[in-house]
Order: sequence, then structure tokens, then C-alpha cells
Amino acid sequence: MNFAAWSLNDHETVAANGPYENMLWVRGKILYRNSKCDTLILGTGNPGTGKSVLASSVLDKLQGSKLFGDDPSLIICYFFSYRNHDTRNPRTAWSLMLSQLLKRLQDNHEVLDYFAFAMSDSSYPSATTSELLCLLQLMAHTLPNLTVLLDGVDECDDPEVVSDLGSIVGGTKAKSILFSRPNVRALALAKLRHIELTRQEVENDIQRYLRLRLDEFHQDDFPDAWPKKRILAQLVESANGMFLWARLMMDYLRQDELDADERAMAIESLSSHETLNDVYLRILRHISNQPMLNREMARQVFLWVTFSLDYLNVEELWEVVNSLRKPSAPPGLRNDISPTPGQAAKFHLSVIMRCGSLVEKRGSGYRFVHHSVAEFFRSGIDEPKCQDPAILQFFTSPKVAHCQLATDCLSYLLFRVPAQPLSGDMRIKVSSEKVNECLPFARYAASCWPTHFKHGLELTQKLPQKGHTVESSLFDVLRMVSQFTSSKLAVMTWIELVYVLNLSNFYRDAVEDSSTLLKPILEEHGLKEFLELPERLHCFHADISALHSQWGPTLSENTHYIWHDVTAFTNSRSFQKTSAVDVHSMVSTEIANSDHCLKPLASISVESSSGKEIAVLSIWPTKYISRFI
Repeated sequence: MNFAAWSLNDHETVAANGPYENMLWVRGKILYRNSKCDTLILGTGNPGTGKSVLASSVLDKLQGSKLFGDDPSLIICYFFSYRNHDTRNPRTAWSLMLSQLLKRLQDNHEVLDYFAFAMSDSSYPSATTSELLCLLQLMAHTLPNLTVLLDGVDECDDPEVVSDLGSIVGGTKAKSILFSRPNVRALALAKLRHIELTRQEVENDIQRYLRLRLDEFHQDDFPDAWPKKRILAQLVESANGMFLWARLMMDYLRQDELDADERAMAIESLSSHETLNDVYLRILRHISNQPMLNREMARQVFLWVTFSLDYLNVEELWEVVNSLRKPSAPPGLRNDISPTPGQAAKFHLSVIMRCGSLVEKRGSGYRFVHHSVAEFFRSGIDEPKCQDPAILQFFTSPKVAHCQLATDCLSYLLFRVPAQPLSGDMRIKVSSEKVNECLPFARYAASCWPTHFKHGLELTQKLPQKGHTVESSLFDVLRMVSQFTSSKLAVMTWIELVYVLNLSNFYRDAVEDSSTLLKPILEEHGLKEFLELPERLHCFHADISALHSQWGPTLSENTHYIWHDVTAFTNSRSFQKTSAVDVHSMVSTEIANSDHCLKPLASISVESSSGKEIAVLSIWPTKYISRFI
């Protein structure tokens, strides 16, 4: 059986043949038939062979095709990614695939009833994983033309994803297609039916691809002694069945800086079994010969794409590279956006060219063209082949990286973001859209600096120091944290950002954890000038936690109140009281010093007709009476 035959099988006897009968695994050589499964899993052993490209092609092929008689196939899909916990978590896959079904079947009353029942029957604010699986299983029984496509199963962090998928489609006429490397133990133990692609089959596709790309070159782009037929044969052999290698090699040869002889030398130097790391090193050597500004931009992009907590889009990355410390007027006083559409378009092309096509824009964010590139940049700093200073300049250890990213975030908050009301007027509220247009990196900087700082401290504590670079990065981030927490106006602007952009739950635990981690690190490294910082961070955490507890709902509705009412009624070392509100207490000294509760039992307030004054009446019971309330 091949894929076409499998896809046309109507699986009338699925229920009797076990949970894996309608699943297929595409893996890379020849089809293997197992009597207990019908799942398709696609994936070869080497990285860069084009599994995700093939998965996308299969998805396009299945969209609208009739795998189930006269009914067009209903495809739901998810592409796992190693990038972060959410993208490699099966729960994300189940949730998003249900969202795809709900969007496509808005007019199907039976499906809508099932969703409504699941929501009303749940006792949790959001669906649990088991509830999502049950709803998907119900959809598989209800929709016999359903096909589930999963790519990158080897990048999923839960091996139970295979058995969970079997529970969804098992006993139904729905089908499942899995794409993965062959090193997933759960897939092997399930003994799924699988298709394996031979190297010859992959090379046929690579040859066609290379031939088309070579046709883009002019006759004088290569020496006369190097006809395209010879070049094609050399490239196919060197690709070693890796589609990604072929793509990156062609991108390298397309560099305008190369002349005909340099292209010929690059091809002649290829070995018959070159690895992906070899082509990555060749690209970095090429970048190292570029002007300093080009190299620095590539280094920054590699750093952020490797270690950022989320994918940065064009606007965010542009701010990091070009405007990290460039002061800005408040968003409410600006009529421009940052960057302009023209700047964003030029910057996007610069990122691709200066990073040697190792970085691409996928969806709204930038990422490496393949997960093997990310692995290369995360571990290459310790590889012998990368110790050449020309190559090593593009690598950063994780602990240095997180310290540097925290420093960059805080630099943005201190120097780019104005230390004043975001609207330019403390009486006026600014919109999140205006902030995102004028200060697009503010969302990331405001929410992620505590986490990067915490990760940097954890890795510094865990790993021994190696030379001045690590000490310098640690000193820089400590200096920046100290400067930020000492700047009351900058802290208040940050608070306003947090509530304008709805980020209030992202940072508090990391700040407290950092204050705990910091003290032994300071003692170990003798950084006496920062000995007061742990206590300051502890007070800082206490202040922002109390602020959120007492004023969170108010700030969520009126973010600009941080500049008047909030600080007027809040005693804190972290916030700057402004002249917007004057507070006068009418409580006598005798009552204030008596044995009363620390918190009022109740409070009421009334505003004057002019709106310039507000009176607050509070009831303060004695501690004795409060025991009976």
C-alpha cells in the first residue's frame, strides 16, 4: 500500500482492528504494513530533509480532496515546535484543532450543541486536557470525513500524544497522519503502519529543486569551465538527502558579494557528505567578512531569535536593533508609527540578507529556518569547529544571553520609553493600540525583563564563571536593575504599560525569585556595590503585589490613575507621589493612635460638583469588636 491507496481506504472495519488502524506514519523508506494500525507518520532520520515541507504539501493536497466517497475531507492540523512550552504541548494542539473545527462548522447545529454541552458541563474556567480529548473523540465519531494531521511529533514534550491520538480516532472512520523523525519511541512501540522515503526519492526532489534554482543564475555567474550540469551533480551529491542543505547552499551562492570564481571555489570545496553544521559555518564565515554594522545586526538577531521567550515580529525586532536607547516622546503625543511601513519592509530584507537566510519570517514572528539551526546556535559555543573568533562572535552562552536580553529590555524601559504619562497628560488614558504603534517592543520589554533576569541568575548560580564576558554581562544587568528600581518615574511608567497592555500577571513571581537568587551570587562574586539590591527587589515585589491587590481593577479600567489617585493613597518606596492629588486627614491623633484595626471595616466616598475634590469616610472598628464581625 502507498499513501494514495491508504487515503482511499474507507476503513469500514476500523472498530474491530484496534485504536491505531486509521493512523499512518511517514518516516522515510518503504511502506510497512501492520495489521493493527493505519496511521501515516512521515519523517526521515536526518534533519533538514523536508518533513515539514512535505507535511504542508500533504495538507494542501488533502484540503478539499474526497477521501471519503462524495464527502470532501475535513482537515485539522497542528505543527509541533520545540520553541517553547506552549508550542510543544499537546494540549495546545488539541485546543487549536478544536478551534479550527468550530470555525469551519459554525452552521453545524449538532457540532455546536456538543461544544455548548462541553462548556456548560465543565467545572473549570478553561477546558482540561481530558475534556479536550473527549470533545475531539466526539467530533471523530460525529464527522466520519475528519482527518487529523500532526507534524513534528518528535518535538512534542509528551510521549502520550500518540496514545491520546489513538483514543481520539480509534474506533471511528476518521483518519490521522503523523509526521516525525523515526526516533519517537512511542511511535515505534505502537507499531504503526508507516511509509519510509528512500534517499533516492528525496534526492529526486532535491535535484528538481536545484535545477530550478540554478536556472535563476546568469551565464557569467560561474566560470566557463563549470557548466550547470557539473554544478548540479556536485550539489546533489553533497546535499546527502538534506533538502534544507540544498536551500541554504543556493541562498549562499546567490549572495551578490560572491564573484564567479568564489562560487566555483565554494562548490569545489564541498565534501560528498557535508553536514548541515558545515553549511552553517560557511554562512557565518561569509557574514564575518561583512562590515561591522552588518555583523553586529546579525549577532543581535541571532541572539534574540535563539533566546527570546517569544517570537519577535518585524516591528519589535526593528526597535531592538535600531531604537533600544533612542528616546521617544509619549505615544499620546506622537503622530507617527515605529517603524514606518517602508522602514519595516527594508528591515525585513536586511534581516534575511545579513543573517545569511538562516532566519525567516513565519507567521508574525522571526525564527530560524529549521530547528537544527537553533540547536546549532544554542550548543555551538562549545564545539571545536566554532572556536575561530570569526565564528565565535555570533554565539552566546545561555547565561550571558539571558543577562544581556534582560539588560536590553530594561534599557528600552529606561531610555526609549518616556518616564512620564504615556498619553503625555496624566488626566488622559492612552490606548494599547497607540502604545503598540509607537513603542512596539514595550510589550515584550515590560513583561519579560524579570524572567530573563531570573534565568540569567539561575544559570549563573548553576554554572561556573568562565572569564570576563560572563562577569561583565552579570555586572551590566545588575547595574541596569538597580538603576530601574531606583527610578520611581520609570517604574510608574512601567506600571502603566503593564496595565495598558494587560500584562499584570507576567512578572511578579520572577521578581521575588530573583531577589532570593541574588544574595548568594553577590557574596560569591564579591559585588559589594549591589549588596542592597536583594532587599530592594524584595520591597519592589511587595509594592507591586500590594498595588495589584488594592488597585488592580481600578488600574485595569483607568491606567493613568497611577499618576494621581493611586500613589496619593499608597505608601511605597517604589512609586513617586505626584502633585495631582493632595491628601488631608481629618482623623484626630488620639483616634489614629488608639487600639483600632489596621484596615477600615467600610469606606464610602463622594466627589465635589467641580470634580476637583473627593471626600472619603471610613469606619475603623476596634480590634476587640472586629473579632465578632
